[in-house]
Amino acid sequence: MFDPKEALKSGIYIGGGKGSGKTTTAHKLIDILMKNGVIVYIFDNSQAWLDRSTVPYYIKINKIPFSIDFTIDKSVVFDISELYVEEQQLVVAEFCKQLFTTQVKLPKEKRKWVYIILEEAQTYIPEGSMRSKAAREIKRLITVGRNFCIGFGLITQFPSTVDKLSIKATNQKYFGRTSEPNDISYISGFLGKEYSEKLSSLNVGQFIYSNAGKMDITQFEYFESKTPPTQLNIVKTGTAQPESGLGFLGTPKTEEEELSNDDKAKALVLIFFGALLIFLILWAILP
Repeated sequence: MFDPKEALKSGIYIGGGKGSGKTTTAHKLIDILMKNGVIVYIFDNSQAWLDRSTVPYYIKINKIPFSIDFTIDKSVVFDISELYVEEQQLVVAEFCKQLFTTQVKLPKEKRKWVYIILEEAQTYIPEGSMRSKAAREIKRLITVGRNFCIGFGLITQFPSTVDKLSIKATNQKYFGRTSEPNDISYISGFLGKEYSEKLSSLNVGQFIYSNAGKMDITQFEYFESKTPPTQLNIVKTGTAQPESGLGFLGTPKTEEEELSNDDKAKALVLIFFGALLIFLILWAILP
């Protein structure tokens, strides 16, 4: 039970406890989107997309900063599992900013539909964050991205910790099995008492499907790709391999850039006082 056209208009939400089948269900839905010509970018901080989805390529991001020159013609999993949480948040925010800028500048007839999937969405948009400046790039993508052919999907095993406004923005919602009282209470605001009481008894791959106020229980079969994705290696010059078709640029830091702003300030102070000391010594000993 899935409407690809509606997914482009208003995004999708998939939630459920560990082992509920939410990620394999997401694999199936994303496969449908790709078959409809949609380019999909998945941010995966748990490596849940590297061996079972049909997304053909993946790129490992294990350091920042980075920059992207978009040539949008391939779906990619971005493996950010080696980054700290703060770095993962920065990567996603910067990616959304650069993608949005790229799509806005393109003429309407040249825009291709692009879909961003946030695995473990609570990492990037925790409850209340949509009102903060920190999530403004993701908020812009969620609220007006469809005007520029950008869609989004949210996946989480902790529904009560994801920003409620972002979930409300999606029309198609999939609520999987969970027995966590806080999550059930949270989800009841979307499903009502009758359906929320069924959450703890759902089977693996079984979801309460909600679309524009209409609800039903749907079952997804286990979905797994037999072909592992191909890694797109980032070379030292900061460009993607020519055969990748992606203009993904890694921007290596210079030695000067490795210094933090605090380190730079401390170095300048030491240089200043060192120069002053030398001046005073010379002034004292020279006639």
